[in-house]
Amino acid sequence: ADSAVGRWAAAHDVPLLTQFGHDRETLERRFAEGDRAWIWAEGDRLLAYCWFTSRGYRDDSSGLFFEARPGEVWLYDAMVGRDHRGLG
Repeated sequence: ADSAVGRWAAAHDVPLLTQFGHDRETLERRFAEGDRAWIWAEGDRLLAYCWFTSRGYRDDSSGLFFEARPGEVWLYDAMVGRDHRGLG
């Protein structure tokens, strides 16, 4: 459910999610693979996000693969906009 500090993103939020530097193809692939993102936005401005997956995850930076066990959920990508960092 949505709350005062965010909501689950949907595929129509891809343009909003590109504001932190990911390209459309990466974001669309994440949604297609079943990953979910919790976002905090004000109007058309993205303030923060956090991505989750219940499948195995390959870290793009290190190349390491993390196998997911049944019932596990990985938080694998989170970012807060510069203007909102350190505010609690």
